[in-house]
Amino acid sequence: MQVTLKKSISNGSIDNVVVLCNSLSVLDNCPISTEEIKYIGDNLPSAGAKLYVFNRLEYFTMVCYYNSSDKALETHQTLRTEAKKLHGILVENNISEVSVVGSEGVSADDFLAYSEALILSSYTFDKYKTKKGSKLDNITLVSETIQQGDIDKLMNICSSVFACRDWVNEPIAELNAETFANVLQEHCNGLEIKTTVLNQQQIEALGMGGILAVNKGSQDEARFVVLEWKPGNAVNTQPIAL
Repeated sequence: MQVTLKKSISNGSIDNVVVLCNSLSVLDNCPISTEEIKYIGDNLPSAGAKLYVFNRLEYFTMVCYYNSSDKALETHQTLRTEAKKLHGILVENNISEVSVVGSEGVSADDFLAYSEALILSSYTFDKYKTKKGSKLDNITLVSETIQQGDIDKLMNICSSVFACRDWVNEPIAELNAETFANVLQEHCNGLEIKTTVLNQQQIEALGMGGILAVNKGSQDEARFVVLEWKPGNAVNTQPIAL
């Protein structure tokens, strides 16, 4: 994954930090002044969320205040939108490291939705660029409500999304059917996923006409990749995923 992610239970140093909160009362324990808390209170969003940015010259202190909705999906989408805005501010100011602090009252699901969107927003595809722009490199998640298992799951999801984006962005000259099949095999190594790659002759022998018809538009031979994952505690004995 392009960004480094770590978990902490406290933000011990003064650095670039964004505090995620849904109540003004928790801000008394945050690194902002009474005047700044009053400013936030006087400018609260009636719905949705709002990001408040305080420039300390050497670092930034930010607060993302949000109103929780009865529908969790709506709240999470609002938080994802705000996280995207945060990423834009970080890149604009050449900030490569930030701590995301989940204040009291912020659920683990809300915190993870915000963090996930910030991580996904950090994606760049500059493999073939000689001049690379500013990007977010390190994110520290500060929360007592999330566990290491939550972090691992979040990293797996974001790493997989980044891999898919890379595959889509690669030019065909670098990632044809044969190369992509090899990449998938390498990607699945160590994941308890059985990988079977069918070549052109095997595809023809199986009568897979639809794939062969599409492949006629390419100068490269076709490949068909079968991925099988069989967990030991499977509930469905005959699942099929497409």
